[in-house]
Amino acid sequence: MADTDGSLPRGDARMRIVTCFLLTSCASTTALVAPSPPTPQRLELGRQDGERDFAMTQSPIDGRFVFTRARADRTLQLMETRFDLRTQRFEPPRPILDEGGGTDADGFFDPRTGDLLFMSKRPHPGRAEDRQDFDLWVVSRRGGVWGKPRPMDAVNTEHQELFPSVDRDGVLYFASDRPGTVGGADLWRFHGGRAETLGPNINTSETDSNPLVLPTGDRVVFYSRGRQGRGAVDLWITVRDGDGWSTPTNVGDPINTEQGEYAPGLSADGRTLFFSREASIYAVERARVPTLAD
Repeated sequence: MADTDGSLPRGDARMRIVTCFLLTSCASTTALVAPSPPTPQRLELGRQDGERDFAMTQSPIDGRFVFTRARADRTLQLMETRFDLRTQRFEPPRPILDEGGGTDADGFFDPRTGDLLFMSKRPHPGRAEDRQDFDLWVVSRRGGVWGKPRPMDAVNTEHQELFPSVDRDGVLYFASDRPGTVGGADLWRFHGGRAETLGPNINTSETDSNPLVLPTGDRVVFYSRGRQGRGAVDLWITVRDGDGWSTPTNVGDPINTEQGEYAPGLSADGRTLFFSREASIYAVERARVPTLAD
């Protein structure tokens, strides 16, 4: 995660952009067809001074949004919200999964099941009380109620497992500092019952993290501290190349700036890219990002 800030256009122009985006992303999960903002627009989520919002994802089941809020005291909490078409505003976000002890973060809705994957330091059987690493978890929502979170034991180790995302084939991507990592954290994926690094073409001697796999599984967007970009950290993209991955390309305009961009996510229909810049979440139509357009 990195830091940066930005601003929205004011007045009616901003409202038309946000309304156009949210009419599709919130009102229906079966007709997500209207355009997203053509340029990155900051989403107003009611955060307080000293707080940061990042890692937005949208449910393919009911259209709700989930994101992470970092409080001023450095605790992390998953928040959910909807957009009210009558008031043209997001509803006040509310926390979910309160028993996480302030360590739940980086949610991602599985496009196949609608289950929410996330990372947490919450205790579970077999985990020592003094461990400080993040594990990956999953929770289902049925009948309008969040169920009991379950640790992803097949993936988790005594090392960090961070920022999960999964493609339509069920291949899980995440960041980790487990053995085999060459930097502070590397990009990994888990399939066929085993984890494998994305390899030296992707991972650097510094931290590479926040992997977002596109639903088709052929592209991964992530941030890197080991590559020279425009700002503190930039978003990069790699494309599946046979059994490996292409040399990453800077995502470029209109996403990356001299500030720092991180925590990419997608709307339920895949047409809107969410990302964070300093303390805020932004949205942009994916088709307007040349490196991400289909």
